[in-house]
Amino acid sequence: LLSCGYLKAEHLDALVLGWLHALRLARPDAVVADYAPSAMIAARIAGLPTASVGMGFWMPPHQHPIPPYRDWEPIEPGRVERADAQVLGNVNSVLRRHGAAPLAQLSHLFGGDMPLMCSWPEIDHYARAEGDMPEWLGPNFLPDAGAVPHWPKGDGPRVFAYLKSGHPDHAAVLNALVAL
Repeated sequence: LLSCGYLKAEHLDALVLGWLHALRLARPDAVVADYAPSAMIAARIAGLPTASVGMGFWMPPHQHPIPPYRDWEPIEPGRVERADAQVLGNVNSVLRRHGAAPLAQLSHLFGGDMPLMCSWPEIDHYARAEGDMPEWLGPNFLPDAGAVPHWPKGDGPRVFAYLKSGHPDHAAVLNALVAL
């Protein structure tokens, strides 16, 4: 978020003002968004209920600080805490500037009033505990989206696996799938 307008409160306020103007023109009763934190801030200012729809990657668990998105990269000690504090401070500065209640922690920005988690626990980027989400709704892929897979010929089961090649069990999983 720091590289997307959240580095300074004045920059974030400009983003939020754009959303506030759009909301005033559209006059919605609620805001439903798929990873739109600036729109969520504007909706909070406007007093509109919000729902966040999407995969778990964009709805971090309610932890302070929020866990890093790129968990595969080494991070210098304190970097995540500093970034979380800076972004939260700028978000709360904008909220107060417009007379809205501040957020207790940054993770509350992403799920809105009703987080609609469109994923499965088994593929959750953050490996949340079972009770950390209200309900896992499963993926929200559109049936006509993406490319049709080109399966090899044969009558065996079709398996799509998304595996990190650096995982220590990568080869074992592939060999087990081939053996099946």
